Amino acid sequence: MMMQYLDEAVSNCEALVTQSDPAELAATAEWLMACQTVGNILSGMGFAEDAYSWQTMGLDITPNPAKFFFVSGRAYSRCQVWDRAAYFCKRTLEYTPDDAEAYCRLAKVYNKLGDYKSESETIHALLAQRPDKTDAEGHYQLGKIMETHDLSEQAAECYQQVIERDPEFSLAYYALSELWVKQGNPQGSIELLQQLAERLNDDATAHYRLGRAYRQAGQHETAILSFRQALNLDSELHWAYMGLLNSLLQLQRWDEAIESCRGIIHFVGEFPWAYCFLGNALAQKGEDLEAAKSHQKAFDLRGWERCLTNDYRFTHTWFSENMVLWEKYLLPLNDAAANGSVSQGAASRAPINILSLGSSDGSSLCWLVDEILRQPSDRLVCMAEGVSQQLQKNFAKLPESDKVSVKTGRLPVLLESLPGTEFDMIYIQSERKQSIYLNALAKQAWPQLKPNGLMFFKDYQWSDPSDPAQASRLGIDEFIQSVQSEGRARVSVLHQSHQLILRKEGKQDA
Repeated sequence: MMMQYLDEAVSNCEALVTQSDPAELAATAEWLMACQTVGNILSGMGFAEDAYSWQTMGLDITPNPAKFFFVSGRAYSRCQVWDRAAYFCKRTLEYTPDDAEAYCRLAKVYNKLGDYKSESETIHALLAQRPDKTDAEGHYQLGKIMETHDLSEQAAECYQQVIERDPEFSLAYYALSELWVKQGNPQGSIELLQQLAERLNDDATAHYRLGRAYRQAGQHETAILSFRQALNLDSELHWAYMGLLNSLLQLQRWDEAIESCRGIIHFVGEFPWAYCFLGNALAQKGEDLEAAKSHQKAFDLRGWERCLTNDYRFTHTWFSENMVLWEKYLLPLNDAAANGSVSQGAASRAPINILSLGSSDGSSLCWLVDEILRQPSDRLVCMAEGVSQQLQKNFAKLPESDKVSVKTGRLPVLLESLPGTEFDMIYIQSERKQSIYLNALAKQAWPQLKPNGLMFFKDYQWSDPSDPAQASRLGIDEFIQSVQSEGRARVSVLHQSHQLILRKEGKQDA
């Protein structure tokens, strides 16, 4: 039903923008109301970004047919109505025949329709229409555009053409190597970066990138050699220090990692990540008090002052390296307007409710209470099979510990006992990371997440070497696909690395 309303509203806008004089149309309320109608429908379907584009388009001084067709094509692509998306993309190109973005969107639509001949013709048409895209720089830019439209194979071809034209164009090597890693070809990525490092032997970044490729492939001894070569060339290349420390920890070379961290802190700088690595290495040596002090320093440098003043103690945690990411997505929860409160201004908003499934990352839970749950009515529910004594002691030090409720037991059983509460954030950090378990747990928790709520997964990249089929990513990806296929909620992937962050965009009718 919603799609029918959308078709009717977009058709109305198309008639107005193509059959009216733009100057006269801009002065009418009819155009504004028509655009707002489409925006309201898209908002109800969970497509907030597209809704905003339509609502602002209605305010344009001079309505632009090319812009109308472009945002229409994008909206139908979001809705996965590919035949309508193709129509609007082609109409866009009638008005702006040199628009690389529109060509790439049309190529992706043809790919989704299974019309690979038209997809190829569209890519070649872009190159013919935009001769500036035929040199090395142009092919690189085109490859990046294709990546944004999930045209990975075509993007890879562009990067390979760049390298053929300019064998020292390092950005193309880096982009292609990342693509190959995503496609399950880590050895190809290593060989590609080996070629670049040989060509640019004095380039620190080239050696760092090669080290990272070795590390991603689990070849940590070789990775260390590349990271050290990078640091010999550039002693201030911080990413190379971090790669080196990561590999030392993977090889359980605790003493060497501790010595390296202290050297970095003394000679290079007091970086939060250096204290984080130091704390984790000290914890492995059983030096818990010194480990806790190192993590307190890392958190203090990141801006969480209460960790030091309240003497929270954490012996093994990577959360200080995730704080910037969490702040980006969670601090807006305290925006009264974004949180659904319109009655009493910014000082008042709806209560924030957060659910943690698991407690392995205790520092993140204390940070949530200190930095996000700022009003008395805010709540954190922590469900876990068990809670460590260390975390219990830290919870007791929270200035507002009454905001936290802890329930212990099997997570699926505890979830069944939840009342009708809906959560603004659900953090899945279960000690059990197997794909089947995480898939089932996420599906069970999903209905408890509010529309536009956030779901965080702590260990997206975890894998069991003895059973690759149980990698966390496989179960989480399957969960996302199952939710999308139901057609009642759209899932946006906001961030994907070792952690995965999803947003539940809203509900729509089938």
